[in-house]
Amino acid sequence: GAWEFGYWFSTDDCATWRRIATGTDFFAEGSIDNPGTIAGDLNVQGRFYVGFQGSAFKYFGG
Repeated sequence: GAWEFGYWFSTDDCATWRRIATGTDFFAEGSIDNPGTIAGDLNVQGRFYVGFQGSAFKYFGG
């Protein structure tokens, strides 16, 4: 299959995957940094935070 760029998540132990961020959504607004760290939100299912190597962060989902 073709390689698809973006953030993905699974809620069924990796049997299926859903892409939730692609293209410009992948980056923090106005940022061209690379993602440096990622963490899930323990209080909101499906939400995660991405820290970029510069000075930005963004959350996705939930």
